[in-house]
Parts: sequence; structure tokens; C-alpha cells
Amino acid sequence: MKRLLRSASVPDDTQRPNRWEWPVCAESYDRFEDLRSSEIAQLAYLASRQRPYGHFPKATEEALRRLLHPWIDVMATVDPPRQPRTGHLLPVPRDS
Repeated sequence: MKRLLRSASVPDDTQRPNRWEWPVCAESYDRFEDLRSSEIAQLAYLASRQRPYGHFPKATEEALRRLLHPWIDVMATVDPPRQPRTGHLLPVPRDS
């Protein structure tokens, strides 16, 4: 007895192409995997602050720019309400 096989595939001309792409390009960032000495120092400073909230000092913003940019770009893409993210980080101005 022969079995007839039916293909469940849809012809190529009717399939919808999967064109979704990551909205933030990881290759555009400095992805050096080790923390630099200035980053370590500023992270230690932030961890030791009496008040863990508030504005970052300018030196902290500059030292952590490499680490913050991907996060800021993701937040801009996702566009969550301002309230939850403003308590964590302040936007770091981009060098245009």
C-alpha cells in the first residue's frame, strides 16, 4: 500500500519574508570586554555614594559613556515611560 505524502509547505511566492532586524546595531559600539580603569573607578564611586540617586558628576558621565550608550539607545528605541528610567540614569549627550 502506497502512502501519499502531502507537503505542508507554502509556495515561495506566497510566503512572507522575515525582514525583522535588531533595532540597535551592536557592532556600532565599543565592545571591548574588559572594564577600563576609569570605568572601574567611577563604578566604585557610584557604588559608594551615600545617595545612590541623583545626577551623575560630569567625570562619571564621561568615564561611563561607553557603557551607557547601548542602554540609552535601547531605551530610545523601546521608548518606555520616562518615569522608570529617569531614576536610574540620566541621558549622556552623544558626540555628533
